[in-house]
Amino acid sequence: MFKLILLFIATIVFGDTSQAQLFDDAKNCAAEVQKNDFDLAIDQCTAAIQSGELSDQELAAAFHNRGLAYYHKKEHDHAIKDFDQATRLNPNDSDSLYRRGLAYFEKNDYDRAIQDLDQTLKLDPNSVAALQKRGWAYESKNDYDQAIRDYDRAISLQSSYGPAFIRRAKVYEAKRQYEQALADYEAATQADPKFASERPKAFLLFYLGRMTQSAEMFEKHMKSDPDDTWVILFR
Repeated sequence: MFKLILLFIATIVFGDTSQAQLFDDAKNCAAEVQKNDFDLAIDQCTAAIQSGELSDQELAAAFHNRGLAYYHKKEHDHAIKDFDQATRLNPNDSDSLYRRGLAYFEKNDYDRAIQDLDQTLKLDPNSVAALQKRGWAYESKNDYDQAIRDYDRAISLQSSYGPAFIRRAKVYEAKRQYEQALADYEAATQADPKFASERPKAFLLFYLGRMTQSAEMFEKHMKSDPDDTWVILFR
């Protein structure tokens, strides 16, 4: 899903400097995205796009790569416009549909994100990344049951997919299903240690009555940090 689309130009006329420059722009357009030099990538992609010499397939790839660069620069409106062009030229480009869905998600336009992720999953039904992100979009809309269905599907496809476990844990917390939340936190940590977080686990254990922690200690924490996410959740 996260593959980088590379531009390949089939025929280069030896000795033609304009064609050679076009080849360099097209090649560097993708390479600079891969190297995270997004400003240079945008320049190279733009030069290739404006050349007027690309085939539709090559042009779609250039728009996709420039869209990626804009996305990573958090210029989501520009990214969406480029992904629009990429999908216009190649309607079966699941990568561009997925990335445009991510851009809409970052703009908090969850309904539009879900539309693109639906299309992504029609083209690639087994994309765990698209399922997890669509679940998160539903979660953000407080449609917890649909979110859980997407997380369940992602986990069924990849049993060690930590991001789906961690998001499902948060949904279970919101639904106050603490046993399930605790199990998912543990599964996420087993899948990837970066998800380890003793603090949520401690709060869950406390509310499940599995650890001795005085009410006074909890009240003290509430007073010292009233904006704490976990305090708000369990208050």
